[in-house]
Amino acid sequence: MRLKYLLILLVLDLTACVDAPAERPAAAYGATAHALTAAEYALATWITSPNFDAMSRKPGDVTIIVIHTTEGTYQSAIDWFADPASQVSAHYIVSKTGEITQMVHEKDKAWHVLASNSYTIGIEHEGMIEDSNWVTEPMLDASAQLCCYLLKKWQIPATRDHIKGHVELPNQTHKDPGAYWPWDTYMTKVAACMGAPTVPCGSCDDKNVCTTDSCVAGACAHTPTDGRCEDGDPCTVGDHCAQGLCLPGPATGCGADAVSADAARPDSGAPDSGGPTGRDGVNAADSSVSGSATSAAVGKAGGCQAGAGGSASLVAAACALVLGLLLRLRRRA
Repeated sequence: MRLKYLLILLVLDLTACVDAPAERPAAAYGATAHALTAAEYALATWITSPNFDAMSRKPGDVTIIVIHTTEGTYQSAIDWFADPASQVSAHYIVSKTGEITQMVHEKDKAWHVLASNSYTIGIEHEGMIEDSNWVTEPMLDASAQLCCYLLKKWQIPATRDHIKGHVELPNQTHKDPGAYWPWDTYMTKVAACMGAPTVPCGSCDDKNVCTTDSCVAGACAHTPTDGRCEDGDPCTVGDHCAQGLCLPGPATGCGADAVSADAARPDSGAPDSGGPTGRDGVNAADSSVSGSATSAAVGKAGGCQAGAGGSASLVAAACALVLGLLLRLRRRA
């Protein structure tokens, strides 16, 4: 009898999980982190700028690639574009060493050329226009490859009418990229890339359901899409894609009532509905263990498995083990 009493206390302690808030599965965090760091251009790093207008531009809507100069360091430009107070941004930034950061999605409108923002994509380059040596070969090569990728993806002709400096857009006050930007060399590099055969990318699948993956100019492109998704959290419904991220829908609650909402999930921990025997193999007729306290403990143990869902598989297994021990004790009595 003393052993039975101790087992009942153990069951009651284990079932504290029923009222505990459910944790978001690690997969959901991983998916979000991946989406946040997935640039469209395969050789770029993604850092978000808050300074843009959300658009749904398609090929034909973008007609000009704009060449800018940061007038500062690569990192200072990233920091400035990430600051909402700056009210400026560009789609890409290229460093003197050839590193690339994307800060605005290509389909969206960055804030870089005033009234010309709607039909342009901007590429910033680390340097100062007064410095005669500001342009480096690694930066020029990286920018030409990026420009080539954008021209092919957005179906823009590779001509000077469609690749312009900031100063060449209407009603601008800036003078970049300045007199030391080597236009002839740059256009030669872009043309060589445009005429080169496309190198197969292999698989461009970034495992993100909120992007459309494709191979453009030998580089993987990841374009954000809209639609439904699953954030991995059984306690939310109506999850949806936005800006390449899977955003959770409204919370449904994760107590015992969450079982009905997640019953369709194979790992939900919900009991079978097809007969009197649940997943733990205990027949419903055997659940009426003698003694009111024991019956309450068994009922609450069942609630532990249902209420915790897939995130409490270890506790659920412990509950099932204790139930089996209680049933054996009952049969011996």
